[in-house]
Amino acid sequence: MGTRLSLNRAIFNLAAGLWHVRFYGQTHRKKQPSRVSLGSILSILLSHSKNRDVLGGCGHFLPTDRHIITIGKCRWIGKKFLSSEWMPGVITHKNDTYLCTAYALNTEDTNFLVGFDPIAHMHGVHHVLLFGCDGPGSDELVWNCGEMTRHRGDTEEEESRAPTCTEQPNILYAWAHDAPKLDLPEGVAFRVGGNTKNKYLVLQVHYMHETKKEDFSGVRVASTPLPQPKTAATLLVVTGGEIAPKSTEQLEAACVVDESVEMHPFAFRVHTHRHGKRVGGWVVKENPTTGVDQWTLLGSRDPQLPQLFEGVKNKSIVVSQGDIIAARCDIKNEENRKIQIGPTGEDEMCNFYLMYWVDGDDVLTNNVCFSPGSPQYHWSSQAGLNHLPH
Repeated sequence: MGTRLSLNRAIFNLAAGLWHVRFYGQTHRKKQPSRVSLGSILSILLSHSKNRDVLGGCGHFLPTDRHIITIGKCRWIGKKFLSSEWMPGVITHKNDTYLCTAYALNTEDTNFLVGFDPIAHMHGVHHVLLFGCDGPGSDELVWNCGEMTRHRGDTEEEESRAPTCTEQPNILYAWAHDAPKLDLPEGVAFRVGGNTKNKYLVLQVHYMHETKKEDFSGVRVASTPLPQPKTAATLLVVTGGEIAPKSTEQLEAACVVDESVEMHPFAFRVHTHRHGKRVGGWVVKENPTTGVDQWTLLGSRDPQLPQLFEGVKNKSIVVSQGDIIAARCDIKNEENRKIQIGPTGEDEMCNFYLMYWVDGDDVLTNNVCFSPGSPQYHWSSQAGLNHLPH
């Protein structure tokens, strides 16, 4: 049998192909930036940094079930609190620019995110990601978080990069290709603020082209102060690799879940650039007697369609310790050049996002499964998997 990568080992390597985020940023923590609290009772969004204008909080007003109260950029609808996390009118001057901005959360009370509504259009924005972070990667109002996207002729200021978070980010939401909003299942929520590791929301926007006017892309977040019984989390399966000219390649990754968690997948999302044809994800359970691998499809989708979080095919599937999460991207290169996995529009990506819930709050400690991709890595050889899906 080949080597099966473990989710609980240091297999994450930005330089090898994990372009959206850097998980082990600095070797030491930066001094925490100064943030000003609005003192809101139920607000998850409290303030920007010392350099930021306060966007507003939901004050000391408690809503009724039907009443809508709007204060700043926050409002109550029914029993849900809505806030908007967006870019503060940025203008970009380079193609493939990654920008981040951070929002401090209430550290006294835990809040529960239950829905996400994108504020973006694919004509100007390649993707939007929302992370939960213990600390933001910079104390600037907006910072360049495209660590692998340096351009020839960049000034010293433009060369400056910072990670998304000071430590491992938690993916809360991802959007591309004009995907619709996402509402989590009843009783399921991402836990943020309070004593969680998600003390900041960090919004990342990838601008494919330079912008001609100020941009306010972002995400409307629905939350509740009412505790939810099930905690949501997101696992990202991602590869490195390359695709030879005039060829079709399958980029694959597979990791063993070796943490004592019981995961209930409920939604998946796929992401490639323009050469991607199909992305799929599976749960693999090995028969301990025969060694035969049993594959259960989580979901498969054309990445050129809206890149939404779609419901998994089998909602009764449970992923336990010892099971394997696997993903594969079919990439077709019709060009006369070799295409690398990378951060820009001229590169490719192979990403499979899996949202799951657990009873209580013990989610996976490590939330990324990475492989170096083709030609270095394949399921049958390096991972030792058998009875592969077609």
